[in-house]
Amino acid sequence: MKYFACVFLYIILSTSQSTAQVNLANGLVTHLTFDGNSLDVSGNNNNGLPQNGIQLTTDRFGTGNSAYLFDGLNDHIIIRDQVGNFSSTPFSTVLWFQTQSNAFQVMIGKRDFGSTNGQQFQLSIFRPGDGLFSSVTSNALPCSGDLTNSVLSMTRYTTPFCDDRWHNVIVTFDGLVHKMYLDGNLVSQNIPNFNAMMQCNSDIRLGNWWSGDPLWFKGKMDDFRWYNRVLTLDEIAVLSQGSNVSETVDFIYQKDVCSPQQVRFFSLLPLNTNLQWDFGDGNMSNSSSPIHYYPGNGVYPVRLIKGNTIGCRDTVQKYLDLSIAFRNSILTVDTTICQGDSVALRMDDLSADYCWNTSQTLFNNGNIYAKPTSRTTYIVKQDKSFQNLVVNGDFETGNTGFSSDYIFSNQHTADGQYGIVTGAKQWMPSLVCANCSDHTTPGSGSMLISDGSTVSGTNIWCQQIIVQPGKEYKIVFWAKFLTPNSPPRPVLKINGKSLDYVSYFLPNVEYWQPFTATWNSGTYTTLDLCLGNDNTVSFGDIFALDDISVTESGLFYDSITVDVSTASIVASNDTSICKNEAVQLNATGGTVYTWSPATGLSDPTIANPIANPTVTTRYSVSANVGSCLTKDSILVTINPLPVVLTNNEASTCPGFPAQITASGGVKYQWSPSQTLSDALSPNPLASPTVNTTYAVVVTDINGCSEDGEVKVSIAPTGKIYIPNAFTPNSDGINDCFTIKGAQGSLMFELAIYNRFGEKVFFTNNPSNCWDGSFKGKPQPTGSFAYTLKTSGPCGAFTEKGTVTVIR
Repeated sequence: MKYFACVFLYIILSTSQSTAQVNLANGLVTHLTFDGNSLDVSGNNNNGLPQNGIQLTTDRFGTGNSAYLFDGLNDHIIIRDQVGNFSSTPFSTVLWFQTQSNAFQVMIGKRDFGSTNGQQFQLSIFRPGDGLFSSVTSNALPCSGDLTNSVLSMTRYTTPFCDDRWHNVIVTFDGLVHKMYLDGNLVSQNIPNFNAMMQCNSDIRLGNWWSGDPLWFKGKMDDFRWYNRVLTLDEIAVLSQGSNVSETVDFIYQKDVCSPQQVRFFSLLPLNTNLQWDFGDGNMSNSSSPIHYYPGNGVYPVRLIKGNTIGCRDTVQKYLDLSIAFRNSILTVDTTICQGDSVALRMDDLSADYCWNTSQTLFNNGNIYAKPTSRTTYIVKQDKSFQNLVVNGDFETGNTGFSSDYIFSNQHTADGQYGIVTGAKQWMPSLVCANCSDHTTPGSGSMLISDGSTVSGTNIWCQQIIVQPGKEYKIVFWAKFLTPNSPPRPVLKINGKSLDYVSYFLPNVEYWQPFTATWNSGTYTTLDLCLGNDNTVSFGDIFALDDISVTESGLFYDSITVDVSTASIVASNDTSICKNEAVQLNATGGTVYTWSPATGLSDPTIANPIANPTVTTRYSVSANVGSCLTKDSILVTINPLPVVLTNNEASTCPGFPAQITASGGVKYQWSPSQTLSDALSPNPLASPTVNTTYAVVVTDINGCSEDGEVKVSIAPTGKIYIPNAFTPNSDGINDCFTIKGAQGSLMFELAIYNRFGEKVFFTNNPSNCWDGSFKGKPQPTGSFAYTLKTSGPCGAFTEKGTVTVIR
């Protein structure tokens, strides 16, 4: 493309000048345009041979795949000279370059790479001094001879030139004068003591010198030419036209709509560039992406200054407008609402970035609602975008309206391809993705999907947009990364200047993510906008684009006042009652009342119903006050009755007190109280003279009461009766020997023995009796000895004796 541009330029110039003055094809030995390759377009087949994986990159016009990027390590390009095509005198050589290093570097070397012999020609960047250096060796020296100054012509340009800027250098030698031109200007010359260059067929190498001192070049080269004649001044002017094409300084920024005085800036320069920001308010910064806080609204002249250690400076100044203009963006008018109600704040454009002055009473559920408790003025600030200047930014009209360095394909087959599809798997069936649709209308809309190119600097999408000078434009594109293991690196390019977004923002794999920037057009009337992908790894950087927009934008504000009616009804305070009790509710301020729930209310339509709920209940009451239906509520809490625990029964001997107890509350009241030590104690001593039942009322911390009782019995004091005989003849009369009056004993033991001392009967139960048998056999008539031990509340008793069995 550049070659044809030069030919076209030549045709134009030839109409006003003689062919003898400008004939760029005359004497041309080789011409490497680097438009996608290193082939010779002169027709002489002196092709360049790229070495060590050197990559194509953008040229001085920002066009991708149109220059070579040398890594400064081992990248170089070889041109064979097997028959001496490049050893003639006179000769001229032409090269565009952009250095990215402060080292001594060889741009063009013609000599044997493996030894120190055959040093024919050299063009280098001479450091220190940042000048240029060219040498030509005399043909008086054999190719195997040692180099001396007497057979070497050197011309040097010691004035500094700027890094990171494209320059054109031309060297000529006619046998009399050795000259060097930089950016079309003669900068140095030397008259040697010889008239022809050494005749050796060593290769020409772009990017190094020889193996012992390679002096690798780091940076970009473009448009290399070699002539077997000396170029004319007119030809030099044509070939260097557009010289000093700078990677012009430019920047973008992002405003914070909630805090417009906070601005983040991004330089469209490499991250390691020596730069300085002048924010226009007396503050400076050297950061590549500073965040600056301005003292207030207004217009600030922001300057970005690019410089280097040798004093080269590029500067761009743009006016940052932080003023906020009024714009009627809230469609809802000032209004009054009832207490507790909300009002929708309708806006003309919910897609714009906006920020309200308060979030305390704003609710957003797809729409914006305000629910103030008192009169409130809401102010909204809005970063408003207007007409989208991008053609087919949503790709709904297919593969039209833009250009691309990638190859269009309906289905993926290789790196560096793109397609326009509704779903990612449609283009690449093997892709694994859960969220595969486009951004505009998921499932039916179109998007651009691509597999990153392995060639650095290529563009996925480009479009030229007409803009107005001095205007602020918001640039937005939506991206989706579909390969987490090797994510793309989206690059925004503005007029050939790049910003690697991944340096500042982390990708969210498989979800559409907006990338935004604000650009001030300054003096530009066109915006060459491109999007690229700097991940050049083969396969794995699948990248989708959608909804690309460039819109003129600005900051605006609007406001709305919402008043709140203070008329309301008032219900009595929350209360609590004990289980099975009732309470009167009360409300004032209304006319006709409605209580709910109606369960447990004496009348749900009056102001003061009686409530008798069985469980804790919140009663809501509503009534119209003017045009507002107002509400209030009362919570009636049901407190349970205390759980009363007592010792139920107690016994004592005459004249001795008994301990009675109760628990479950904080207050106690016993009755009758006359025979108690303390009728208000939970555990008083009772001293009744007769059997007595004591009642207790237990009250808990909530004031709820429950009853309980304890029975106190007086133990009997009569003697125990022991019969001396019985007749176990089954006549129902005196058939069993038992102890009378022992019931209620705390301890009881009765043992009976025969005349042989055998124990024929034993029991611990005073209710048991002996039926006159032993081991199931009736015992004969006779006397049997017994022992009795017993004790009760009132004392112990022991007795021995005999009982007679009568048959």
